[in-house]
Amino acid sequence: MSTIGWVERCLVAARRASVLSGTAQGTSESSKWRMTGRALARGVASALLPPVCCLCGARGQAPDFDLCDVCTTFLPVLDSVDGAPGSMASVGDCTLVRNLFLFKYEFPVDQFIRALKFRGERVFARVLGTLMARAHCDLGWELPAVIVPMPLHAARYRQRGFNQAHEIARFAARTLNARAHRVSVDPGLLVRTHATREQSGLSLEERRKNVRGAFEVVRAVPQGRIALVDDVVTTGSTAMAAAHALSAAGAREIELWAVARVLLAGRSAVDPGVHDVQAVVGENEVRAAAAADLVDLVIEAEEGCRVARSHVHGFGKREPE
Repeated sequence: MSTIGWVERCLVAARRASVLSGTAQGTSESSKWRMTGRALARGVASALLPPVCCLCGARGQAPDFDLCDVCTTFLPVLDSVDGAPGSMASVGDCTLVRNLFLFKYEFPVDQFIRALKFRGERVFARVLGTLMARAHCDLGWELPAVIVPMPLHAARYRQRGFNQAHEIARFAARTLNARAHRVSVDPGLLVRTHATREQSGLSLEERRKNVRGAFEVVRAVPQGRIALVDDVVTTGSTAMAAAHALSAAGAREIELWAVARVLLAGRSAVDPGVHDVQAVVGENEVRAAAAADLVDLVIEAEEGCRVARSHVHGFGKREPE
C-alpha cells in the first residue's frame, strides 16, 4: 500500500471512530480533545491492525470490534421471558433497579466466556464488553457513577492471573466513555473475603448460604448509581450477595450487568427479576445450573492440567546456547 493510501485509510478509520465521541453532550473542551485523541489513536490502530471476526475470520467492525456484522446476528439474544434487560428486584434497603443480561449462555457466547476465563484470551473481553456497552446505550439508560466488577477471591485471582469480570467491565467503560462523560471502573471497592466452595452440586439454599457474607466493601461507596458487572448469572445467589454488601455500605441504586444468563430447565415464565432473582428458581433448575457449572469446572481443570504438563515437560531443559 502506498503512503498516501495508508494515510487515507487511517483518516477514514479515525473518522469512523470519532462518530461516537462527537455525540457527547455537555463535555468540556479538554474532554472533547481527549476523546478526539483517543478516537484518532483507535483509528490509526484499526488501519494498521484491522479487526478480524473471532468467529468466521472475516473483517471485523471498525474501529476495533472483532466480530463481523453477519456473525453478530447469530448471537443468542435473550427475550422478555428469558430475562431481557429492565427487570427489577428488591435488595435490602436499596433497589436493584434493573438488570442488563445480554445473551443466553449458549454457543457462541459460552465459548467466548470460557476462552476468556480459562485461556486468558482477552480479545473476547473486548468483544463482550463492547456488546455490553452498546446494549446499555441502545436502551437509553443513564450512565452509572461507577462500574464495579464482581471480585474474585485472592487465591483464585492468583491462580487465574486476572479477573474476567474486570476485563469485561474495562472494555465496556471504554466504549461508554467514547459516547459520554467518563465512567470509571473500581475493581477495589468490593472484595471477596471468603474463598467459597464451588456452587455446582449445591441446592438453592446451599448456594445462598455459601456466598452469604462473602463480600465486603472496603471504602466509601461513591454517590450515584453503581453497575455491578459479572460474566454469567445462574441462580443469582452470588450477585445478590454482592449487592447486599454494597447496599449495607450505603449504595442506594444498583444495576446488575451480565454478559449471559444460564437458562434453567423448567423455569417459570415469570421474569425472575420482578421480586427476587432467586425466588422462582426450583431445585430442578438448580440441578440444571449445576450441570452448566460442572462443564466450566471440567474445562478449567483440563486447562490447569495442560499448563502443568507444559511446565513439567519444560523443567530441566537447557536454554539453547
